[in-house]
Amino acid sequence: MWGVCLDVTVPELFQKAVEFKIDSENAIILNPVRNVKVSANKIRLIDNAPDFVYGEIVSSLNHTDITGKIHTIIFHFKIKEFCYYIESDGKKKSKRYYGNDLIKK
Repeated sequence: MWGVCLDVTVPELFQKAVEFKIDSENAIILNPVRNVKVSANKIRLIDNAPDFVYGEIVSSLNHTDITGKIHTIIFHFKIKEFCYYIESDGKKKSKRYYGNDLIKK
């Protein structure tokens, strides 16, 4: 299952899209980090999974020379779409990409 982590006590996951499984009252994070437990009520469920996952190599449709890996996934609740941030040549890009802006490499 996928959701957005709203637990401020885990700053590396706060407001990021996370893949998780439920274990009694806790959500066990599977992606982007493994085996971190947060309270299940601190995860807001998302109906669908993202088109791309953490660490996946992608390229921009507009600039195919820009290739990088997904380092952050967030969910834009107002437009109900995932947003992706990539890392290219060891540098995190500040541009936000949507699913239709990227292609898998």
